[in-house]
Amino acid sequence: MPIDYRTILDKFYEKRVKDVMESRLSVIPIIDQNMGIMETAAFIAVNNHAWVVKSRDSRRLVGVITEKDFLNILRPGKKISYFGVPNKTSLNYEFFENAENIMSKNPIICTEEEKIKDVLDKMTFHNVRSLPVLKDEEIVGEITIHQLIIKFYNIINSW
Repeated sequence: MPIDYRTILDKFYEKRVKDVMESRLSVIPIIDQNMGIMETAAFIAVNNHAWVVKSRDSRRLVGVITEKDFLNILRPGKKISYFGVPNKTSLNYEFFENAENIMSKNPIICTEEEKIKDVLDKMTFHNVRSLPVLKDEEIVGEITIHQLIIKFYNIINSW
């Protein structure tokens, strides 16, 4: 009897974020909004993105930094209103003192109780590969497209 992938997919869509998300805060890329620009650049070079929190103790999410945020600063040919076309001598590093200065505010988020289908819709619509999972405005986990693929593969494999 052939596997009914549609049924499997429908069941997968109904799963909750809490069943798939990474909740070990030690492996989630979280940085403090006051982290220096040099440390932030090094962190992004390794992790590709960072969830920016008010402080590591509170874990209150205030923004996200991606490689694209750095690209927007460094990209040649783009006029940036406060200092013109960037080049080696015109980048105003004093303006970019810490993570808070370059982060994107109001990142797309999800909660532990959202369905996987809704999370996939958000990721697709906003063209993102990961979302922070929030509870009471604090980050409690992260869900990535990679985790979703692995979970779906494991479900199919065990069917």
